[in-house]
Amino acid sequence: MVEQVDLWGQVGAYVPLEPPADKSAVKTLVGALTPQGREQLRADATLHIDGDRIRADVGTTTVGWVPADVARGYLHVFRAMTTVQQVPRVTAQVRIYDNQDAWEDSGLDVDALGRDSIWVTAYISLAEPHLLRPINARPNHRSVELPEGRKQKVAVTVAAGGAQARAWIRPEGAAWVYCSLQPLTEKLARSTREVVQVWIDETAVGSLTPAMSKNFLPLVRLLSDSGRVPVARGIVKGNHLQLEMSVAALKASEVPQSWLRDNDLEPSADGRSPLVVPDATDDPIESPTTEDAIAGTPGGESRAPGFYADPDGMADERFWDGFEWTTRIRMRPKPSR
Repeated sequence: MVEQVDLWGQVGAYVPLEPPADKSAVKTLVGALTPQGREQLRADATLHIDGDRIRADVGTTTVGWVPADVARGYLHVFRAMTTVQQVPRVTAQVRIYDNQDAWEDSGLDVDALGRDSIWVTAYISLAEPHLLRPINARPNHRSVELPEGRKQKVAVTVAAGGAQARAWIRPEGAAWVYCSLQPLTEKLARSTREVVQVWIDETAVGSLTPAMSKNFLPLVRLLSDSGRVPVARGIVKGNHLQLEMSVAALKASEVPQSWLRDNDLEPSADGRSPLVVPDATDDPIESPTTEDAIAGTPGGESRAPGFYADPDGMADERFWDGFEWTTRIRMRPKPSR
């Protein structure tokens, strides 16, 4: 079965297409959506190899061709995707000019486009070939990918010369990766603070700064406490001397309500959180019995989600999501006086 796969790195990377032979078909595709004169469409386009050329289709309509000199750099990537039944998909912007005044105001080059009654210009978002796909596999089936946003730098702690880091370094200088985000409670001299820790595969790469972490923690905590793994797009670059990394994800306040709804992260009608987490004052911490410790659960499988004594002894308390222990830890709350 053929799968359409969105290519990465599309933001701000536009390639102008050569116009198609059947411009009237493009006008039919676009014309009903916008006023006459300067008509435009923004839609998903699939890319197809046709000999040594790359064709861009919106639905069944060809909206343009990737210029030959540009296409040469992408053919090997798209051919590799074709062998595994994948069709690359990108964002396309298509414009139709069938009004002479509107066309002249556009500043288009008449010699390049020809003196037709219909003028078609189309662009697709297409990053450099090595930045179209991540170099690692997406984490397990419980992962939820956060919406892509501005890049946030990570304070990298992993050694660039280490075996793990060498696997992410590419001769092109940069590579996209799937990275998972986890809440981490750091112990300071006299207090603690919670930050977002960044992992690539099984390696903890580093953390967002405390200031940046505050922008992501509400969503990261919510997903982690529900037993799901927050995953974001990250970009890694560097060499054996130094490694740099950024995470491209929307802040919690910028995530659309529709995305929260689609991922079952909205409060219920009575205003309760999608997670039923008992308050620490209402559900005191209980030390697990020997039988519980063997089973790895705090007080049995039916225990409600919440903080309990850490069975690993790495912290005072660890969060149990109702199914398994999570990475969220904290110090035991001081008793009220």
